[in-house]
Amino acid sequence: LDAMEFDVNGVSATSNGSVIVPRFTVATNQLTWDATSNQLWCRVSKLDDQQFIVTAAPNMSANAPLPATVTVTAGTAQQIIITVTQQAKAPAENSATGLSGNVLTVTDLDIPSNIQIDEIRVVVPTYTDAGVLMIASAPFSNGRADITLPTLDRYISTGWWGTIPVSDQTAKSANIYIYTFWQGQQTGTITRKEGNGSAGMPAEIVYFYVDKSYTINYTDDENNYSLSFSAGWNAYEWIKPVGNEKWQYKSDITAGKVFKWKFI
Repeated sequence: LDAMEFDVNGVSATSNGSVIVPRFTVATNQLTWDATSNQLWCRVSKLDDQQFIVTAAPNMSANAPLPATVTVTAGTAQQIIITVTQQAKAPAENSATGLSGNVLTVTDLDIPSNIQIDEIRVVVPTYTDAGVLMIASAPFSNGRADITLPTLDRYISTGWWGTIPVSDQTAKSANIYIYTFWQGQQTGTITRKEGNGSAGMPAEIVYFYVDKSYTINYTDDENNYSLSFSAGWNAYEWIKPVGNEKWQYKSDITAGKVFKWKFI
């Protein structure tokens, strides 16, 4: 064994796809031996004169830690190297948007009594005669669908925001629509909304893909934009607040709002 990986909790270890117990026996004709790790998150402990165990601290980060090297030495014998890695913590689902990384979760959907659903599909507008292009789908079962959104390389474009100044004019963007289906037939269109604003317009979550990071901080007579996008899938809030005549476009979703999936 020359490589192993711990899960994010530091509880389970695998090597070549198989679960292992990270306990090792040292057989040597040398007088002494030792085993060490070069990373603090990966610990090596001797159990007795012949065995040692490798353990890992829980990883609370969305990034994997630096790989650890466990080195076993014994006198003049050739040293043994074990590379140890650990998984990154999965990003938490945003309760306001339902988006976790590139996975969009549709649940708590208000379904009219005359509509049935067995599938959720995500499409992008093509702005051609083709209309829209399906990019992802997932079964809707027990009131839930988890949709893995892909990297987009088609139907994304610069100039999506028109004349509004953006920090990187070369960035490409695309929006999506979300449809419900029953036995292959479209039964509706859904979006994620909350209560009504001053003009009877509910706050809405918009899902958005960008090929590179950029920001928009701009205001005009009708709109305020405070948007920060990272490369990949993003969500922002679109709302006309009470007592404010301007539409708001915000990456920082308003705290305390309860959004639900609704038919439009």
